[in-house]
Amino acid sequence: MRLFKSIFVVLLLFNSISAQHLGISFSKLWTDNYELENPNGFSINISQTFVKYFEVQFEYSKFENRREFFGHLIAGFLPVPPSPEVAREIVQSEARLQVYDISIKYYILKLDNLSAAFGIGFSLNMMDGRRFGTETGRTATLFDEDSFGVSGILYLESRAIKILPATLYLTIQKKQISSGVQPTDIESPFSNSLDTWVLQTGIKFKF
Repeated sequence: MRLFKSIFVVLLLFNSISAQHLGISFSKLWTDNYELENPNGFSINISQTFVKYFEVQFEYSKFENRREFFGHLIAGFLPVPPSPEVAREIVQSEARLQVYDISIKYYILKLDNLSAAFGIGFSLNMMDGRRFGTETGRTATLFDEDSFGVSGILYLESRAIKILPATLYLTIQKKQISSGVQPTDIESPFSNSLDTWVLQTGIKFKF
């Protein structure tokens, strides 16, 4: 449900600011985090050009990762429920990252078939995760927190489909996500700042 609400907000912004472009992309995320790992995802964005060489963009992205391990179902450092009789089992762990991003790009190259830009972005990063015991059927919430991030952007765009009002684009982002405030006596996958790389390949439609 949150996904459909997020897409609705992006489309509502597109309509309200008379945006010039609507983009959809496949996204790949690389992290140094053991819960998120390196998941695939998607992004949808709207953008508006101003002062000829500048562009402002609003974007929503979503990434999900699933992994399995053999051990105790953990919430913090305690088994759920906290009992020494809890058996080891196959635990399924799910982590999700949703990103609301605003960025400004400056075009250093604008040709008929190729454009290049660099920019900076600021984001709200919503992270949540849960674990499931495959034998006991129990569920534990691992984390649910929001953090801010800042990113550097390299952007390339090519008008490869000349018969359509669309272009293909590639974006590379280096992002730093701030650390969450967590107690020191529980497991916290996001207690430290998160370094990420994001690669996006997609199509942008012009209106």
